[in-house]
Amino acid sequence: MSGIDKKIISMLTKDGRISLTDMGRALGVTHVAVGKRLNRLVQEGYVRVQGLLSPDKLGLKLVLIFAEVESPQDMQKLVENFKECPRMVFLATLMGGYNFIALMIAEGKEVLESITSICCIRRAKGIRRSDVMIIGELIRPNHMPMEIFVEKRYKKPPCKYVDCETCPRYLDNKCPGCPAFEGYRGWL
Repeated sequence: MSGIDKKIISMLTKDGRISLTDMGRALGVTHVAVGKRLNRLVQEGYVRVQGLLSPDKLGLKLVLIFAEVESPQDMQKLVENFKECPRMVFLATLMGGYNFIALMIAEGKEVLESITSICCIRRAKGIRRSDVMIIGELIRPNHMPMEIFVEKRYKKPPCKYVDCETCPRYLDNKCPGCPAFEGYRGWL
């Protein structure tokens, strides 16, 4: 990666809407040259240009979940089941006592209760222990990639850990259900 490539990435991280012309002027090259370099960076997987959303502006709550997963097979199953979860913002394996971390979003207190008690990672097979932390103030970043307005609707939530149609919290209108579920009653 060249010095110009690094400067292009730096400019995009500060302003993802900066024009190729403005970048070219700042770098002393043409907008065509910037476009070619940017396309290469995207094709090679260094950069992905996308819209980021503000959980604060949307009124979303964030919850951080740490888990210790027993086996590689349980870890693989957990990742497979939750990678399609529309509430999932961040999902990663860790090295250390806890070997799994997830950052999830909730529309409010009721949904927080649901995703930390009933339809939660902590109920998955192979979880030895877990900690759930509700995030107070989001300081940095204040915008993040979230796939919250999902078009695809499932008969059952994609995580396969809960069935909204039979969930007591959903039936008692204490939770709108999974945003990917066709019976979802929320605004996401």
